[in-house]
Amino acid sequence: MFRYACLLVCLILASGSCEVLAAEAETCHVGADHRVEEPVRAIIAEYVRRTGVRVDLDFRGAAALNARGDAGWKVVDVAIVMADTVEGDIPLSRVDNAKKVAWKHPGGEPVWAAVVEEHARAGELVEFLGGPVGHQLWSSSKAGFTIVSGESHAEAFDWVVENRLKHTYPMTAMRILGELGGIRKGICIDIGCGTGNLDVELAKRSEFKIVGLDIDGDMQPLFEKRMKEAGLDKRITCKVGALDAIPFEDGSIDLIAGVGPVLIWGDRQKKLAEIYRVLRPGGVALVGGRFLGMPESRRVSTETLRADAEATGIAGIRIVEDQGQWVEVVKGVGR
Repeated sequence: MFRYACLLVCLILASGSCEVLAAEAETCHVGADHRVEEPVRAIIAEYVRRTGVRVDLDFRGAAALNARGDAGWKVVDVAIVMADTVEGDIPLSRVDNAKKVAWKHPGGEPVWAAVVEEHARAGELVEFLGGPVGHQLWSSSKAGFTIVSGESHAEAFDWVVENRLKHTYPMTAMRILGELGGIRKGICIDIGCGTGNLDVELAKRSEFKIVGLDIDGDMQPLFEKRMKEAGLDKRITCKVGALDAIPFEDGSIDLIAGVGPVLIWGDRQKKLAEIYRVLRPGGVALVGGRFLGMPESRRVSTETLRADAEATGIAGIRIVEDQGQWVEVVKGVGR
């Protein structure tokens, strides 16, 4: 009787185990935003290699994935969608288990992943997307438009700068200072300063008093932490502000530097007018970059940028296509 009872318990336990194994063996269906296809394919391939779980990947438009019903969540176990704005408030972000697994670079729009059906491995897969291996694959994406996740876009931005771009800042600082014809003193603004890597390199090679300017207030604490660690917090400060309303008086700035897309989006003519306004006579601005990994759809052609520069009527503006796309402004000097 005892043996029979034990055998019955074992059969029940085995039956339960079989049900779990069967559930885990079922294909996990993942619906992903087509804008993140390259990194998601790499991450899912690594997840499958490590776990043996079968995963079916379906790439669609964000609108379909954000829709409840047959066209959206109900036909997938995991959904992955990139928001269209930095705020990142989309239907998927409001799911209880939704998690930010990456950020768009350089705009800062979050990528959300969430379990939308009760597949046995769906939660594990979402954690993998935003975990250490996922972080590495997001940030090493050949497309270059997503970066590691974090509590804020500023933290994500800082991570990618430190781990992927830091080596570029010394060369950029030397290039910018080379445009000044030997001037190494005065006041410098770094527009779109981020967390301050360029500011440190400019300070090493000059005697400028430097002010970092960024529209994202979350950058400021990380910026100030970097300056304190570098022993430059008395000489380099940070302000929160926009390029189309620079918080400085007319003719007060000797150098305006900037690396990134701060100038190519929005009202470019207004931004150029602001740069010209705050430059002192003989002051120089050099803003731009190589924009590696930025989709062509988000770039501005050199022709368009040149036309906007000419439309300002300001002498001393020119577009430079040398190791990237740069806008140079020299106040009081026509070219």
